Amino acid sequence: MFFEAHTPQQPRDSDGAPKGEYGVMTGALANDGPDGLVRIENHVFVGDTKDGGASMWMRNPNGDGVGARRWMGLISQSEEVPFSWPEGPGTEAEVRSTVTEVPIRCHCGGVDLVFQRQKAEEEFMAKAKSELPWFVHPETKKLMASIDPCDSCRLSSGVDFWTWTFMLLRHIGFASKTGDDSSFPDDTKDLKAVVSKQGPDRDPRLGTLAYYASSQDVQRYFCSRCSASVFYAVDDRTDIVDVAVGLFDSADGARAESLFCWSMVKSLPKLVWRDDMLHGWRKQWLESVEAEAEKHRKHRK
Repeated sequence: MFFEAHTPQQPRDSDGAPKGEYGVMTGALANDGPDGLVRIENHVFVGDTKDGGASMWMRNPNGDGVGARRWMGLISQSEEVPFSWPEGPGTEAEVRSTVTEVPIRCHCGGVDLVFQRQKAEEEFMAKAKSELPWFVHPETKKLMASIDPCDSCRLSSGVDFWTWTFMLLRHIGFASKTGDDSSFPDDTKDLKAVVSKQGPDRDPRLGTLAYYASSQDVQRYFCSRCSASVFYAVDDRTDIVDVAVGLFDSADGARAESLFCWSMVKSLPKLVWRDDMLHGWRKQWLESVEAEAEKHRKHRK
């Protein structure tokens, strides 16, 4: 819900120590406030994304024609970049042809897993289009990535527009290469069982991975140290989990377009679960994100 802010402009005590100043995660705010409750004017640390990240869908988040500004670092203390940044060809093709595994790692490193990209791609290439999982693009064999505005994910993460991809558990592995040859669980029931273990019976390669049951049949996995959201699992999807896109450390950038097909939204011009945002101050923001995501899809054709 909150984060402690440390900026050069932060008020300081007489001894020079920064005074306590906290930011609020906008996703934690109720949806029934007045129009314009939150105004998005700047995107900061865009340079960290390499590819612009989600800022490409938030050029005009306030719906008034006044675009948000993008900064490589802090506001007015770093280079301001236009929405044409980054220019030139990306590294998507190079990454796709050379990388066999992609880290799935939280901020503190307590959750340290890998997506076995090559294994997944080889499996999908061997299948007929009709046999592919619903979340695999039939031509590129990339995984679908989606923008999720539902209340449940918003309130669980503090982020207004969460991003998920979908993955077979058998394509997830441990990053740590030890003498233990056992693999990551390939079933949601088994995953819940091993993560629930405590003490010496728990596999140390699971690190700080934990879960809570947000519904009777739903488990939300997270890092118990830095609180990063990791997986969303449902009992009746025994071999599939939703994975937080932000945890993929892909060399081509935060959107990881070497792995994910965001353009699959062409069959869903409106976001799934959009009704959760239609009756409140986020309505204009929602409509802007949908419009900008469609522009991005057409640009990426």
